[in-house]
Amino acid sequence: MVLAAIASIVISPTLASWDIAPPYKTGESVGWNTRVSVNAQGIDLTIGLTYLFQVTEVSEKETRGVVRFADLEVEGMTQEDDGEYDLRLNPRGFAHSSQSEHGDAFRRMSAPLFFLYPDKPVTVGEKWTVEYKGNQGGNFAYTCEAKAEEKVGEKDALKVQMTVIEDAGDKTSSDGMFWIGKDGKVLKFEIKIKNWIVPMADGQPVDATLVGFLK
Repeated sequence: MVLAAIASIVISPTLASWDIAPPYKTGESVGWNTRVSVNAQGIDLTIGLTYLFQVTEVSEKETRGVVRFADLEVEGMTQEDDGEYDLRLNPRGFAHSSQSEHGDAFRRMSAPLFFLYPDKPVTVGEKWTVEYKGNQGGNFAYTCEAKAEEKVGEKDALKVQMTVIEDAGDKTSSDGMFWIGKDGKVLKFEIKIKNWIVPMADGQPVDATLVGFLK
């Protein structure tokens, strides 16, 4: 019995600790080649784009940047790029405000897309949460759980499930998987969103699935 217990300790692998943090640096940009499948008023559409976040300033208070949607294609038809939109991130990575022409609506749109980083090293099986109250409503509860260690191409990644739930308004909700590299970059994401408000469109809630890979 003692030998069996010793053997189980020897054989059982030690879970790796992941110390992941937002990778943003002033003057740098990060982008993902993204495919969006959306149902808008009963019509299914496929949209291809490059989702870009250009970092303009990083401080202890927040990360400021500009979001761009480049290389737009709708059902294979090339579209004009869709402008630039101010977005501010909390030091833990999630969207907390926007000074764009769409104001807080753009922050709410971005809520499911930006990863909530843990405030300490984590291992597979651990969870972390945040409840964020917006200045104009649009309060969101974030829940993350580290699910597995996997590979994205040749890179090691921590696979994390992140759910985001809005408590009022249109009650946007999302269930996503994010693959985070050891440098903190999101290498890949797969996100399903319900009642997603896209202010640059007509502002009507849509259901969408987004799949993206780091450029």
